[in-house]
Amino acid sequence: MKKILLTGFSGYVGGIIGRFLEGTAELHTLSARCAPGERTWRCDLADREQVEAVASALSPDLIIHAAGLKDIALCEREPALAHAANAQSTLNLLEAFPRASRVIYISTDYVFDGHQGNYSETSPTYPATVYGQSKLAAEKIGMNSSDRFYVLRLAALYDSRSTFIRFLRGALSRGQSVDCYSDVCYGPTYYKDFLAMLHGMITRERLERRIYHVVGEPVSRYGFARAYAEIARFDPGLVRPSKRPADGCFLFPEMWLTDTLSRRELDVPRLSHSEALRQIHEEEISASV
Repeated sequence: MKKILLTGFSGYVGGIIGRFLEGTAELHTLSARCAPGERTWRCDLADREQVEAVASALSPDLIIHAAGLKDIALCEREPALAHAANAQSTLNLLEAFPRASRVIYISTDYVFDGHQGNYSETSPTYPATVYGQSKLAAEKIGMNSSDRFYVLRLAALYDSRSTFIRFLRGALSRGQSVDCYSDVCYGPTYYKDFLAMLHGMITRERLERRIYHVVGEPVSRYGFARAYAEIARFDPGLVRPSKRPADGCFLFPEMWLTDTLSRRELDVPRLSHSEALRQIHEEEISASV
């Protein structure tokens, strides 16, 4: 059984990973906000001494680095904080755990500018936000520092607990209309696809590339929300198309990635958004019984 260290366990993405790995690995978790326990470490990854203290007591086989600052607006206001939380923390982790056989870094579609779309694993990066810049800096630090460092980029991860799904479910169940951008195209990542890709990166003896993507088919936010309404048997007419505001609100017209190379290598088939949303709706029904 592999000994795995998971950072960012108390966050949304880290929580999904932790629930998936529980019972299949000797899982140790690390977060700045969790209460310490037998296999749970409270640690600020931006503080080198705190990271080294954990490393003195723990020697994992593999690290999944899901921690970081994901508040895009806060990153814009405080770029130094963004760099510390996303880039410096990655360097501290690599320096403290030089013997880990593999480090998998959870990254983002925001390393691209979001104006062209069709971004593959090999496309040039050009982030338009401080958040994206800090995540790209972490990717470069990792890949330049270690040949054991691998990147997994995803986009708007969703399951039945995700913010957008919960917002839609709450509003539509009350008969409230929701306005969703019809001019913002992205490729949200279904959590089961994400976990299948992550599983492949954990278990494969050899990985062929350094950067992997796992995303869904391109869709507008309006199209995604309307599909959810139809599948969950709400009134789809409650979902109304709208245009993104002039200032953009950190949303971009063509922020969608491709993941053909990654899925082919790790043999991960893609579910359509319709099928993924159907599975989520079934989970919602089961949870309500």
